[in-house]
Amino acid sequence: MALTPQKLESLLQRIGLNFTFDAAQEKEWYVGNFPTNIFLNDSKTKQLTLVIKLLDDGTFLRFLCPELYDLTDCSNKGVVFESAMQMGWITKALAYEYDAENKKMWAVVETPLQDGTLTSAQLLHIINSLISMVDDYDPVIRHAIASGEIDFQKAGKEFKEQSEPTEVEALIAKIGGVEKLKELASGKSTT
Repeated sequence: MALTPQKLESLLQRIGLNFTFDAAQEKEWYVGNFPTNIFLNDSKTKQLTLVIKLLDDGTFLRFLCPELYDLTDCSNKGVVFESAMQMGWITKALAYEYDAENKKMWAVVETPLQDGTLTSAQLLHIINSLISMVDDYDPVIRHAIASGEIDFQKAGKEFKEQSEPTEVEALIAKIGGVEKLKELASGKSTT
């Protein structure tokens, strides 16, 4: 059973979120701004904008935090993208996307629904997790933008408790580095 726009509205109301339906963007809800502990938006305010999109006839949901980072003048895009990919690998939920037209990076969590249902508890969990992850990873992304270095020690408390990237790096080193990992993953390992 697909999620209908009316059911999504009902769930948002049930968890107490004020939202605005954008009729120009059919099936898109601008949910609003949420307070953060670390992340500063372009207005230097500690808040994050969240948009929820209902797609594919109600079988897919996208949670977006649009235009988080302006990379127009960033000379370290490769490092920024690498840090974002590492965060996605660690969390298994958060992805960052880059809009090449406006040179901004977004955070995204996608949820397939297919024939399942979505509860208000699940919706609240996804929203809270997305906001928390973006907030916790913000210092890592900003450091990569400014310095061209990836430093997960700058991550917020929640992220550090979730998984220490240094553990991942230690495991990669233990098996012989990134090239050996690629070799193992391809099934062409000689050892």
